[in-house]
Amino acid sequence: AGPPSFTIPPWISDLPLAPDAPTTPAPFVLPVPTPNTLSNPNNNFCGYGWEGANAECYYACPSGKDEECPGGRTCHTWLQCTRATVDPATFNVCGTSWSHAASTCATRCYLGGDDVCPAGQTCFGNVADCDGKLPPLTAEDVGLAEKTYTQEEIDVLIAEEEKKYNDEIAMADPMNWWCGSSWTDMLENCSKRCTTDEDCAVNSWTPGTCYKTTGGEENCQTPGVGVKEKLPEGSRWCGSTWNDMLETCSQKCAADEDCDGGKTCWEAPGTCQYVGVPVKEVSDPATLWCGYDFTDAQTSCHKACPSESDDDCPEGMSCFGGSDCAEEGVAVVREGYRCGSSWEDSSTKCGVECQTDGDCTVENGADAGDICWADVICASEMASDGAGGMYCGVAWDDTSCDTPCEKDDDCGGGSWCYWVDCGGGEEEEVVATTEATSVGCSAEVFLCPNGEWVGRNADRNCEFYPCPESDGDEELEAEALEETEADSSSESNNDMEQNSSEGESTNADAGGEESAPVSSEGGGGAEEGGGGGGDESSGGGGEESAGGGGGGGDEPAAAGGEDEPSSGGDNEPSAIVIADSSPAESSSMLEWGSFPLKYVGCEAGAQSCGMCEGDCNDDSDCQPGLVCFSRSQ
Repeated sequence: AGPPSFTIPPWISDLPLAPDAPTTPAPFVLPVPTPNTLSNPNNNFCGYGWEGANAECYYACPSGKDEECPGGRTCHTWLQCTRATVDPATFNVCGTSWSHAASTCATRCYLGGDDVCPAGQTCFGNVADCDGKLPPLTAEDVGLAEKTYTQEEIDVLIAEEEKKYNDEIAMADPMNWWCGSSWTDMLENCSKRCTTDEDCAVNSWTPGTCYKTTGGEENCQTPGVGVKEKLPEGSRWCGSTWNDMLETCSQKCAADEDCDGGKTCWEAPGTCQYVGVPVKEVSDPATLWCGYDFTDAQTSCHKACPSESDDDCPEGMSCFGGSDCAEEGVAVVREGYRCGSSWEDSSTKCGVECQTDGDCTVENGADAGDICWADVICASEMASDGAGGMYCGVAWDDTSCDTPCEKDDDCGGGSWCYWVDCGGGEEEEVVATTEATSVGCSAEVFLCPNGEWVGRNADRNCEFYPCPESDGDEELEAEALEETEADSSSESNNDMEQNSSEGESTNADAGGEESAPVSSEGGGGAEEGGGGGGDESSGGGGEESAGGGGGGGDEPAAAGGEDEPSSGGDNEPSAIVIADSSPAESSSMLEWGSFPLKYVGCEAGAQSCGMCEGDCNDDSDCQPGLVCFSRSQ
């Protein structure tokens, strides 16, 4: 004869059945507790757990005994709270977040538990915003009414008890007993059936274990045919929690028995690789909070879990890191989060503000099927400034205002529809002002005694910027100026002699690719008519020289001409002029940006070169591997 059939246990069959139709709760007035006038030096208060007692801080229990506490509460000592004058539990409210609970005020959770809250909601304490908005308090709310059960609830309890009964019968059947070095190893290999641990010993010094299973498809059925996919070698690691495992990678394992200190053996393929080499930074305990999922933990601030263990969290929640929560029960409100079926939809209709997907309900004003999107900018707000719109691009930062769109489908393959600022207003004015003040001065630079270079200041009538303060040694600066002037005069005379002897009509390159000094006394540019010979002035410093050593002749000196301020003068330091690598370029900043970037000195087929010439504003203008330098560099 087989085992007896399952019968419903009396403790289930005797449960009171709730009426089919909802009934109006009987009038109920919360009893006012008798004030406890005893001295309470240890600040002892009652509550459903330490956190609840500290939050309510209402029912005192000076003796420290639970008998002084009403409604099944327990006594907790040495609390750091101040006694409340109104029972805070009166304002315990269910919600997906603090803001949701305060805005809906729909369901009481007087006893502080989540079990009376709708699915996906939790209990938030002392939501004072709901004063006068909550449903009437009932005896069932405060735990003073007998609980009744619906038929569905009773059926669930019966099913759970029946499964336990059948599992016990199956585990008593030796046909469901299998060998393995661990539970996982047993499921992966299903090597053979057994009746004792001795049947599973590999040899006399390597014991084995005979595991009793409940049978069924999820357990072994045929010797040698595993029912669990094998993980790659080294995919299981020890840790007190999942995060602890990732933060330590302390020990490989095959089963919990292999881990020291009662730690758990976690299946973690693709995470830890080497013993002692963690794959996750240690979490800041202040950022560890409980939640139903990661997003919920970031915003709802249900409860802190500084031990990083799920055991610290209410039932159904886990411990997550990276939260911005600061105070328990005070939710974080993130700006720029709105409901929509897509990011574009949330932007177009400027959807209802949200913190999590749970806020995007029809009751809260969202459309059916909406979820919560981050960093949403409402189209109505964007259109008000008239400076941008929706355009196609491969990435947001590379999108130009060329191809308008309304949604991603309007763009070609590999492109998406982005909102971009097409510029204008203040930004353009700033750029225009910068350019206007930059074009009036030449590109000359001056070498200071301390080795640093300074250029001309457009706001100071193109005078050189002052040299950085040295140790006050003015003699060194004067000496440097004299050397610069002497070198400039010598090179300028040599150039003129060479030009005269060769009879050339153009200026010789005075300094090759090096900077050529220019005398501030030897020539004053075209306006001053400094000395020089040949058909054109030598300019002393190449084509970028302004106010160079040569003057006179048939044409003015190349140093800036009549429209540019002269670099010469008795009271102005001499200039070190950067020689141009291309004879075609002009030193005038008026022509800035007219020379395209190109490689120079490259061999055929070379992938990179050591130099690039042309005008640039920042590194992004340059060829790959090159950076943008000013002419003074």
